[in-house]
Amino acid sequence: MPSGKSKFVMPADCNPRTRDLFTYWQSVHPETGLPGRQHIDPADILPLLPNVWLVDVQRAPLRFKYRLIGTRIAEFYGVDHTGRWLDEVFAQFIGSETHADCEALVADGAPRWRRGKPHLSYEEDFNLLERIFLPLAAIGTDVDMLFCLTVFFDTDGGAH
Repeated sequence: MPSGKSKFVMPADCNPRTRDLFTYWQSVHPETGLPGRQHIDPADILPLLPNVWLVDVQRAPLRFKYRLIGTRIAEFYGVDHTGRWLDEVFAQFIGSETHADCEALVADGAPRWRRGKPHLSYEEDFNLLERIFLPLAAIGTDVDMLFCLTVFFDTDGGAH
């Protein structure tokens, strides 16, 4: 049973927005089990919303669908993919590190963080990103949604 209370530690040099979302997720985390979407109040994280995205988890077969995409994420991709399957949006999704992180998070309920070059899309102005995937589970046990945030860094090092 995933609990999300792993030994995951945020890197000391992570972006403040990434840290803020992780801290918020921890603050709504129940004593037992995982937090669910019902624990998240968008009003509590207004400054982060442009960088936030939610992904629904479908099981049997395991697939991932955009439920909500923040405005900054949509700007980066040039389109709002809300309601679309990740494996349809990105031909390279299956087999990617991102897909592996999604699968592992569903299996163990532990957050995933990464900083590096984008794996699924690349835009010349943004050559680096930082992202966090956090598990949500409506009944506390089975991960049914991914609570995500991505920060894009431009070639001058500015965070967006």
